Amino acid sequence: TYPKRTGKPYRAVIYLYLEGGCDSFNMLAPHTCSNGLYESYLDVRQNVALSKNQLLPIPASDQVCSEFGIHHDLPAVKALYDDKDLTFFANTGVLSRPVNKENYFTETNVQLFSHNHMHREAMTIDPYEINIGTGVLGRMKDILSEEGHNVGSFSVNGLTVALVGKPGVSDSPVVVGREGVQEVYLDATRSELANLHNKTRPESGVFAETWSSLLMESIGTNDLLGRQLDGLTTFVEFPESNLGSSLETISKIIATRNDRGVDVDTFYISHPGFDTHQNVETYLRGRFIELNGAISAFSEEMKMMHIWNNVTVIQSSDFGRTLNPNGNDGTDHAWGGNYMMMGGSVKGGKILGQYPDDLTDDGPLSLDRGRMIPT
Repeated sequence: TYPKRTGKPYRAVIYLYLEGGCDSFNMLAPHTCSNGLYESYLDVRQNVALSKNQLLPIPASDQVCSEFGIHHDLPAVKALYDDKDLTFFANTGVLSRPVNKENYFTETNVQLFSHNHMHREAMTIDPYEINIGTGVLGRMKDILSEEGHNVGSFSVNGLTVALVGKPGVSDSPVVVGREGVQEVYLDATRSELANLHNKTRPESGVFAETWSSLLMESIGTNDLLGRQLDGLTTFVEFPESNLGSSLETISKIIATRNDRGVDVDTFYISHPGFDTHQNVETYLRGRFIELNGAISAFSEEMKMMHIWNNVTVIQSSDFGRTLNPNGNDGTDHAWGGNYMMMGGSVKGGKILGQYPDDLTDDGPLSLDRGRMIPT
């Protein structure tokens, strides 16, 4: 069974992860800059640079450029930015403390430029390992639960540490598939499960009892949520893509919020394919076209449900990529990158943080081949 509703306003946070390290300096590039930054961008990026007719211009204030350019395959991102429903975070990345080119190696408490370490840091946001084994959304879920909120927690197509909190503080996350709740095939054993995993005698082991309790609870939750999602439809037709299907499933789960008695939902979803060591623009176009269609459908669906103001999508990635290409028309692992946050209550139409004003290796933030120190 689900908890009783608290009557508190509903909120949802969706962590959208572009897996592999998105080349985000082609997602958000210089466009109109008084110091010649766009021309420098062309020089540094060479054959992977985007021409101005491949960029969708957006205005910016308090930045090195008066206009930046969004990749031409992301018109939905531009539309949300123009509607002030989307904000960019410029040159963002994992930092233990502010560093420079001289001390970054010794003063950074994480192993840079590797997928597994940087992915973990993006999931946990805990560079000093104060809360080992927990994730950023899991700790948020714990705090909200302790404040009396009913919190749902979902990962689409795989478990992630991002949703893991401290043991015993809040409920465990639920893993669903891209197409919805995955059926548990128990066949003839289902009718005997309750007897097999019922409490037995006082001396039964606590570990066995805990395992049995969690197993029965997870099967019950899976069955209940599956029945609620079965037959649900959306107002908007989502694209037939992995990300489109995943965001459609999230939309349907949000639609069951009242039945589930929750006032907060946290979601994690990944969009793979961004480790572009070769042919970066070819692969990036395919990934961005899928991202654009899914974001467009999801934001429209939330508006049709009259809940867009209660939903926030935060996008991140392993790291940015080298501004200077390699010999395969690709780019390699770097550090700082550009990310997005969108939603009806986001104070959008802005680029926060500080976009680098010098992209050459002589610049104060640039390590070799245009690996940017986050600002």
